[in-house]
This record gives sequence, C-alpha cells and structure tokens, in this order.
Amino acid sequence: MLADPRIGATGDIDGDASAGILAVALQRDDAVAIVRVSGVDPVTHAPCPCVKTLSLGFGSSPYGVALDVAHDRVVVVNQGLPPGEPTMPLGFPGILPSLSVVRLSSLTEIARIPLYSAFDPDGLLFFAPALVAIDPGLNLAVVIDQGDPYGTNEGGAMVVDLTTNRVTAWFSAGTAYFTSGLAIDPVRHLAFVSNALGDPNQNPPDGQPYLGSLTRINLSNLSQPPVAVTTNEFPNGVAIDPGTVSSKHSAIVLNTQSNDITAVNVDNPALTVTMPFAASGGNLALDIAWQPDAVLGLVLTGSAIPADLGGNNAFIIGIAPARLP
Repeated sequence: MLADPRIGATGDIDGDASAGILAVALQRDDAVAIVRVSGVDPVTHAPCPCVKTLSLGFGSSPYGVALDVAHDRVVVVNQGLPPGEPTMPLGFPGILPSLSVVRLSSLTEIARIPLYSAFDPDGLLFFAPALVAIDPGLNLAVVIDQGDPYGTNEGGAMVVDLTTNRVTAWFSAGTAYFTSGLAIDPVRHLAFVSNALGDPNQNPPDGQPYLGSLTRINLSNLSQPPVAVTTNEFPNGVAIDPGTVSSKHSAIVLNTQSNDITAVNVDNPALTVTMPFAASGGNLALDIAWQPDAVLGLVLTGSAIPADLGGNNAFIIGIAPARLP
C-alpha cells in the first residue's frame, strides 16, 4: 500500500513497461512514490518489487507525474496551496505551484521550477496545474492548467525548458474551456491538449450537445499558433499512436460523454474520424492508453485501453489502420 486510503490520497500515475517502473503522486502525503516491479533497488540492491518514497515538502500537493527513464528522471507537478487556504492559519500567504525534477537512481530532487511568479492579489485568477508530459528529444515538459492562469477562465498549457529550468512559453486554451488531457508525440515533437468543454461561443441547435476540442502545439516552433480541431462530447484522455505498426500516425481522444473515440491525424489535424466505443452497462470511460499491437491475426495499429469509472473495468479495442485518418 502506497498511502492510507482516503479521498485525494493519490494524483496521477505514469509507468515505463520496459523498465518496470511506476511513478505515483501521493497528493495528501506531499510525496512521490517510485515503484519498481522487477530488478533490484538501485541504492540498496535489494530485489524488487520495491517502493521508495520522496517527500516534496509541506504544501507541495503533488498531482501530475511523468517518467523519463532514459534520462534518469521523473517530473512532478506540485499544485501548492492558495492564499487563504481554510486549513491554514489566518494570513497564510500560499505556496505557489511548481515542477519538481527528481533523479530516479538516487531519488533526490535536483530542481524545483516555479510555474508562476505570484498569486493574483485580487484573488480573481486561480491556478490548477494538473498533468505533465515530457518530450525527451527536445528536453521540454508540458504542463496543463485547469484553472484560470490567464484571466480567461479557460485553462491552458505551459512549456518548461528542462535545460534552463524555466517556463519558456504559455498557451491559453484559445476558445476552449477546461483543459482535460495531455499527450506528447515525441517523434514529431507535438503536444496534444484536450479541452473538455470546447468552444464557449458554439451555439448548437436545441437538443444538440456542446462539443469539445483538441489543441495541437508544435514544440519545435513555439512561436507557431496552436491548431484546434473539434472532437465529440467532453474529451478527456489523449493517447498517441506512434505509427510503428502501420503508416498511420494519430492522436486518439477519448470522448467521455458521447462514449466514443476521435482519431486525429497528427500531421494534418483537419483529418479526423470518430468511432463508437461500446462502454455499455453504465460504464464511463475516463482515460486512454495506447499499446501498438497485432492480435488475432489482424495487423492493428494498436489497442486503445480506456480506464473507466463504472465497474472499474478496462476495455481493449483493436483498431485497424484502415479506420484511422
């Protein structure tokens, strides 16, 4: 057991299957846990499975995590504590959100990068950094914020240079509300951010839903404006098909409310296709992962594996390359 069972005990989790390592944010304990499912502990050389925990300090409130085993590191989004936190003494100034860079082999924090310079003195803007992903080739991390960091009530994304340990670019979500998912294509150096509530200016006919969107950010050229495309209802998780089994190269978005999947061509986001996803029996799919695979004698681009809420099930879906844009 990594933490005492309670609401908000853990945040995000990331894993490296080939290395047999998991990173788990222990939000209520202000710590990050590294779980090795095989091999030996790099410090004690004891056989694994084994767990090591690193405290990130009072009020850090870690949530998002991203592993980069090749560069011996894990990055952790610390959400901090806002001014006036009711559990704190009167006049509590707050603890600003930050990004911790932790060396895996020694489990030591080697950098703590501020994500914002100050709280809004009027208390109108609120920060809610959540998920993080790494582009190891460019040595960049992308963090999405689900709060109001730009005064637009939209959320957005920021790019952190892991060489200089500074935030180098900020992107509001444009016309999209509530950033909800994040994935990076490390081959083409693109970041994809799902926006659950889509364009607030949309005016659907009576009885028709509001649609979400997916934003593509070019990490190789941060001055290039992001590209946004429409998905279906309430997109959440995003996964990247690296195109290792076929020539198709897609970002796969899980639409929770409409119970389907939108595939977006990463090179030409205007090419999209939405496919039904049979999460029946009251299941509510919340997130998605991608495993390139070939099963049942059919060459598939991959298997989409959403984790769902109703019933705590996992669904494995084979998608043939011909169905992708």
